[in-house]
Amino acid sequence: MPNQFLVEIHDYITAALTAVERLQQSVENRNDPVEKNFYSGQIEELQALRQYLTDHFDLSTQRYY
Repeated sequence: MPNQFLVEIHDYITAALTAVERLQQSVENRNDPVEKNFYSGQIEELQALRQYLTDHFDLSTQRYY
């Protein structure tokens, strides 16, 4: 069984991704390339963190996101 702390980390990453994707969508409506790149970078970092956790910790039996 996976660690509860890892589950909470995945929940945090999911919430952060959702918030950043909403911000990125509002920036796309304003057509601001600098902010769009900033939010794209945040999304990439959060996805990389999620991938690291998936690759290195006991999450192979269940999916949390």
